[in-house]
Amino acid sequence: MAQAVENSPKPTRLNPTMSSENKPSAEKRKLEADSDDELFFAYESTSKAKKNESGEAEKVVQPSSAKKPTNKEESTSIGTPKNKTEVSNKENSKPVVNLAQKLATASPKPLDSPKSNKLMIQQKLSFSPSVQKPSEKEKPQELPKPIVRPNGEWLIEDFLLDEQWKKWLNDEFEKPYFKEINRIIREGYKKNILRPPKELVFNALNSTKLDKIKVVIIGQDPYHDDGQAHGLCFSVPKGIALPPSLRNIFTELQTDLPNFKRNESLGGCLQKWTTEGVFLLNTFLTVEAHKAGSHSKIGWDIFTDRVIKLISEKNSGCAFLLWGNFAQKKEGLIDKKKHCVIKSAHPSPFSVTRFYGSKPFSKANEFLKSIGKTPVNWNLE
Repeated sequence: MAQAVENSPKPTRLNPTMSSENKPSAEKRKLEADSDDELFFAYESTSKAKKNESGEAEKVVQPSSAKKPTNKEESTSIGTPKNKTEVSNKENSKPVVNLAQKLATASPKPLDSPKSNKLMIQQKLSFSPSVQKPSEKEKPQELPKPIVRPNGEWLIEDFLLDEQWKKWLNDEFEKPYFKEINRIIREGYKKNILRPPKELVFNALNSTKLDKIKVVIIGQDPYHDDGQAHGLCFSVPKGIALPPSLRNIFTELQTDLPNFKRNESLGGCLQKWTTEGVFLLNTFLTVEAHKAGSHSKIGWDIFTDRVIKLISEKNSGCAFLLWGNFAQKKEGLIDKKKHCVIKSAHPSPFSVTRFYGSKPFSKANEFLKSIGKTPVNWNLE
């Protein structure tokens, strides 16, 4: 039987050395109830502006949830004495060679891999310089090709290409609210002020079939800065800087799953998760550039609520990860007799202290195994 799992918040310990100036203000505590990256940046910029006006020296306020050290970070601190006993023991032992010194003095390894040798041979035999073909991971994401209408116009539903999703959502496209969505966003795309590209608005649905979904993660609206949004919540394309919430998600993954592996060259792109059955759904599927929440009242929530209900009705069993108060309002759309609801705080910098330790990824895999499904491989390689 499916169950709802909620991470109980731990009592916050105050730092005894914290001055009254650094204690969280009432405004910050209010935002912690349900926050995202946009609120964090707004609060931070407001605080700096107030300090500049009063003539005070600008201070960098770090969130109370400093990033937990990863295994790599811990390994670089090996050899640092922690107490007097350890110091005395090390004085009597052989001198410890610093890891950084080893790396600095180490000679580079020869290029002896088969791939390197093959490239060298090609260069010797060819009169023109050889160009190594990019790997599959380096290829840009292919944009779906929509239906071409006689008048040359398009409707946003033309970019939903998965036949299974189209079958269950065709009725929504004929409703007045969705026709109004089309009217609004067509004007926005003509002016080139909307995110993500119209071809990627349904990226989540085109990437994961309804009956293949194992885990659902619900976000709010797409990232609104240039080049960030590509139709998957919390995800950014390769080459884009990691947003704070996504950085915190990776930190929790490393703690929750000790064997978690991530290729840093892929950046914050979570597209691989969609092939594992992870459905990354934003509640509002479009946004105006540099205007967070600008499309929160045009009807997208009606459409995505229908998507959530369809998953609840048609899917045989999956885990819903509801992060923050906004996502947790969707709990009423989910049949908890066959699905598992895992609730915790939002991974935003404001509430991350309550997100850390919630273990949503391992809990989701435990549920999947309990109903006979293969757990998700969360690695990003």
